[in-house]
Amino acid sequence: MSVIASLMIFTTLPNLKETFINARLYGKDILKAGKPIIPETMGLPTAITYLITLFLFMPFPFIDWFQGANLEYGENASLDTFPYNKLGEVLSAILAIQSMVLLGFADDVLDVRWRYKLWFPALAGVPLLMFYYTNKGGTTIMMPLQLEPYLGKNVDLGKYPCWIVFDRTNFAF
Repeated sequence: MSVIASLMIFTTLPNLKETFINARLYGKDILKAGKPIIPETMGLPTAITYLITLFLFMPFPFIDWFQGANLEYGENASLDTFPYNKLGEVLSAILAIQSMVLLGFADDVLDVRWRYKLWFPALAGVPLLMFYYTNKGGTTIMMPLQLEPYLGKNVDLGKYPCWIVFDRTNFAF
């Protein structure tokens, strides 16, 4: 599916050049002689294609549960219950990507100032943080076998994901 999406973008982007220029989404290439006009926001078609590919791929991790599975949630849930946690994880990741695409497009069109741009990654990361919160803050990761003698079998990241979303997205280490 990713190969098809890549081929679609590879063939579609050159055709969209005039469309973006006609919509006044262009700039001048100041590093070339004559300063030719080039389209801006060309990442939008690529991002939309990527999101559509993710939407089309979304049922595949859950294919085992679609064949006669129990769709109960809550107290009556059993082992063969649909994995709502996994679905929430996938949807929160897609929503975070979609939010950043929307904010990036808004930045291209509205020419947002840096003091407001600093908040974009934090806003886009909120769906992921909400997923951590709704899953009781499960931020434990398993270590590779090579690191187990030094770090142990599991490492709890704690508040580290929040720190990454709100601080490290804007400032280099």
